[in-house]
Amino acid sequence: MNLFDIKENLYELLENGFTADCIDPETGEFDAAKAEALMVSLPAEFSEKVENTALYIEELDARADALKSKEQELAKRRKAFENRAEWLRGYLTAALDKPFESDSVKITFRKSTSVECDVSKLPAEYVKVKTTCEADKTALKAALASGAIISGAALVEKRNIKIV
Repeated sequence: MNLFDIKENLYELLENGFTADCIDPETGEFDAAKAEALMVSLPAEFSEKVENTALYIEELDARADALKSKEQELAKRRKAFENRAEWLRGYLTAALDKPFESDSVKITFRKSTSVECDVSKLPAEYVKVKTTCEADKTALKAALASGAIISGAALVEKRNIKIV
């Protein structure tokens, strides 16, 4: 089912043809040359192909947005279940003073040791310091745009497609 008025044969190619014909079954790699050949062989005007392809891109974006929204909803539900299960584990741990067994469940305890600490009060020899390096792209862009030559950095002009 397409959300837009995309010509049926082009929609079929965009939806299924690239998957079936343009992906190597052994490596899983996408063959752009085969995909382009399929697009060229499709009997339609160039402008019609462009328009329908752009509409299909919008449909894919809509599908991705719907999945992202569903992922966030499911993550919230998963977290609620995890929190409830963790609270119930604590409840049972506090309520039971010995192992418990029934026909359907067996609860035992194992001892473990963990360290609780306040890092700000520890001696330096017991503290690990993590350092991350990250490029300041805003400063780099400003410097490069003003003519600075910086080893390891360059301004690259790109063409970003916008479908409206």
